[in-house]
Amino acid sequence: MFTPIEFVRQRAAMIDQLGRADPTLIFHNTSFLSDVTGLDVDDLDSDGRWLCEEQRNALIAADMYLFTPELAECARQAMAQLGPGEHLDLDPLPPGAVFAFTEPVRHPGGTGGRLCSVMLPMTRLAFANKDNPEAPPLQTSLLSYTLRSDLLAHVRDRIAAGVEVDHNRKAEAALLERSTPWRLIGLEVAHHAKEFATWGMLLRCAVTFARSPGIAQTVRAPIPRGVARAAARAAAPVPDTGIRVVDLRSRPATVPREESEESGRTLQHRVIVRGHWRHQACGPNRSERRLVWIDQHLRGPERAPIQGTERVYFGRPPH
Repeated sequence: MFTPIEFVRQRAAMIDQLGRADPTLIFHNTSFLSDVTGLDVDDLDSDGRWLCEEQRNALIAADMYLFTPELAECARQAMAQLGPGEHLDLDPLPPGAVFAFTEPVRHPGGTGGRLCSVMLPMTRLAFANKDNPEAPPLQTSLLSYTLRSDLLAHVRDRIAAGVEVDHNRKAEAALLERSTPWRLIGLEVAHHAKEFATWGMLLRCAVTFARSPGIAQTVRAPIPRGVARAAARAAAPVPDTGIRVVDLRSRPATVPREESEESGRTLQHRVIVRGHWRHQACGPNRSERRLVWIDQHLRGPERAPIQGTERVYFGRPPH
């Protein structure tokens, strides 16, 4: 579980390591640049340093958001149901933010076992197109990272299972030598916008849900009790973690009337109810009707599993 405090600490460690221009980190970055541009790794040392600097600058200025597993599951289901052209209704990736998931998410394309825990939208990076050198540069849209701790756990599981033991022991030793908490594993460019099975599209679904008032709620991550006590003893302001945790909205204390008047069947899961107009009873003895908009919302018991629906909507009230 990736906690808010770990997010703060690891972000600070990444900023420090990127600022030091660690040779191993630079080489790893140049490997990704080589894949994108088609150039030899040895010719990209200065570009690798530049990429480290760009990541560091972006992380320093970025607002931090942490998505819960339930919010990520909603985004995954929504992404799987997007039809042609529907991705145009999704909110764009906001600049100046870094997003993390409390539990790693698997690549939406289902290829391999790649897991991602941190995503950093980028708008300033541009590289030559290796497929067509005469074409305009490729604009980078997203950098994706996995946690070093998750990589170590994966490698150790493979060693315990007896899978390629020698290779995985070398991988374990290399991971133990590195101090960088995140490992860059993905670099998406703008032409991937035509593809649906990307981490960038999954993140856009999550961001759109985060901005849906009937579905999600964003709260400040609490600081550790020890820090709060120390601030109180020093009569100092309580510091802010700087992290906003995005979760599914809690079920209201009172059940809406339209839910309580069902046919006696108790839901064992939660479903997303599309935003819709309703003729709301009002007036003397509820004899009158008023047309009101019901925001998209979750229906079902608190913390129950989310059931796949025929369609997940990002709809907002029509104007």
